[in-house]
Amino acid sequence: MFNSSILDVVIGLVFCYASVALFVSAINEAIASALKLRHKTLFTGIKEMLNDPQGAGLAAKLYNHALISPLAAGRPGSPRVPDVRPAYIPSQAFARALIDVVQGVPGDIASVKELAPDTGAVIRSGISKLAVYRDARGNLHQRSAVCPHLGAIVRWNQADRTFDCPCYGSRFDCYGRVINGPASRDLARVWELEAGLRRPEPMFSGTGLTTDTSW
Repeated sequence: MFNSSILDVVIGLVFCYASVALFVSAINEAIASALKLRHKTLFTGIKEMLNDPQGAGLAAKLYNHALISPLAAGRPGSPRVPDVRPAYIPSQAFARALIDVVQGVPGDIASVKELAPDTGAVIRSGISKLAVYRDARGNLHQRSAVCPHLGAIVRWNQADRTFDCPCYGSRFDCYGRVINGPASRDLARVWELEAGLRRPEPMFSGTGLTTDTSW
C-alpha cells in the first residue's frame, strides 16, 4: 500500500493487535457483567474501607441510600444490602451519601452524666453532635463532632484517647485539637456553633499539634 513491505507488515500487526484487544475486552466485559464482578469488587472494597466486614453496618446503610442505589428496593437504615448493587459510584454521590449516613448515626451516650473520667464520647445535642471528653479531674470539654475536612462525624477512640474521622482518617486529640490530616483545623468550639462562626486556619507547632490551648 505504501510501496514498503516493512511498513505494510507493521500496519497489519497494529490492526491485528488492536482487533484482538477489542475482542478480548468485549469478552472480559461480558464475563464481568454476567458474573457481576465489578459489583462484588466495589462492595468488598467499601466494606474494607468502612471496617464493616459483614456488610451489615455502615456499608449496608450506605448501599440503602438513595444516592447509591436509586433503583433498588432497599430501605434507609436497613442492615440488609439491596440485591441490586451498583458497579460504579460517582465520587460526589459517594461522599454525600457517606456523610449523610455517618451523621445519622446516634450518639454514643444519651447524656454527659454517663461519661466516666478520662473518657470521651459523641453525644447528640438537639440537631447537633458534640465530641465530649471528661478529664481525670472531672472537667468536661466539648467541641463539635463534625470533622472540618468534609463534615463527617468523628468517633471516640478509647485506646488512643482521640477523636477519629471514619471517612478520611483525620485525628483529633481528646480536646479537639487536630493531630493528623487531611483536616487542617481543630474541631469547632461550642460557642462557634451557636454563633454560626468558622475558625480561621490554626497555627501549627513542629509536632503538628495546634498551639491554641484556650477553651
